[in-house]
Amino acid sequence: MIGQISYLSATSTEVTVSLDKDDAIDVFESLQAIRGKQENGSEREILRIAGLFESAVSDFEIDFSKTVLDETVEAGFSEGTRVERTHIVLERNSAIRNAYFEKNPTTTCDFCARDTKSEFPWADRVLDIHHVLPLCSGTRSDKSGTVLGDLVAICPTCHRAVHRFYTKWLKAQGKKDFVDAAEARAVYDQAKNLRNTT
Repeated sequence: MIGQISYLSATSTEVTVSLDKDDAIDVFESLQAIRGKQENGSEREILRIAGLFESAVSDFEIDFSKTVLDETVEAGFSEGTRVERTHIVLERNSAIRNAYFEKNPTTTCDFCARDTKSEFPWADRVLDIHHVLPLCSGTRSDKSGTVLGDLVAICPTCHRAVHRFYTKWLKAQGKKDFVDAAEARAVYDQAKNLRNTT
């Protein structure tokens, strides 16, 4: 339904958005209509778009959850329910990870300088491979594939924090994407410097 959005879940009769209302509004107000005049209000726009597809469910309802925590509390900490989720995912090539570490045999996070080998001697390579210019960016200049120079090894917490910084930075600049890889690198370095000075 929507690429890489893991906070949507669907049953045969409803879609649940596991975000607080303000975040959900930010996400859905940035949607562009496929065709026709965009409706005011996120819920009406989603219903309008769903109506464009023959497979759309009749009597489609959207329930904005207050927060994920509220959902959990209301559910009595119930877990394990099977929910069908539809995602478009960007294909990853595991050979890139191996090639990166072969060329750059590091166990230290590029972002926070945490030495994961000394902290977790039982785990090999707990670092994530981060694409400085996000893999989903429409401004990727090398359409033939990922180049190792676009990658850095960072710990999972830093990886999540960097992507949140990207989102916040782009929103503050009124942009939906980076201009190019150089801009993404500058923003990555800005986040890294900010992290190291606080």
